[in-house]
Amino acid sequence: MSRKVGLVVEGVSDKKFFDEHFKKQFPDFRGMKVILSGTGNTCKIQNEKKVKSKIADLRDNDCNEIYVFIDLDSQCKKKIYDCVVELKNDFVAKMNLSSETDVKVIVVSSEIEAWMLSAWENSDKKKKEDLQKKLSIKSSKNIEEVLLQKFISLKQNINCKHNESLRYFFKKLGVACN
Repeated sequence: MSRKVGLVVEGVSDKKFFDEHFKKQFPDFRGMKVILSGTGNTCKIQNEKKVKSKIADLRDNDCNEIYVFIDLDSQCKKKIYDCVVELKNDFVAKMNLSSETDVKVIVVSSEIEAWMLSAWENSDKKKKEDLQKKLSIKSSKNIEEVLLQKFISLKQNINCKHNESLRYFFKKLGVACN
């Protein structure tokens, strides 16, 4: 069986990050299927029925490795987490994923913007505001989109040595850290 990777992500900027940057930096994953957990700011990533539906969609697309991404700093959670392991364990239990052998949960610490910031520095537990400062971007209504487009335009490579959650994802993929 050939390897086909699928991702369920929280937001539009997360999907665009994988589609417009990650797949270009890592050509082995150009065929990776990336889908949103929902639309808008409706926190579908915290809805078991929606998450299971997206996992089923990826299976229907012949994905045999599925990763569900949640942000440590997600606005969707009722409880504020500062521990990746605690969030992951709570999420797996809430979504009833413990028996899903082809599904792995990845907690992005703290947001996908931290992975972008890894191009320059250690970005563990950094947030979009840190990337915003690094890129000298003024605040805007669609700050995630602005940051992503600026990052892509700079043609920088993310560096898993600078972010623990990114390094963990590479380990799960079985890919050497750059």
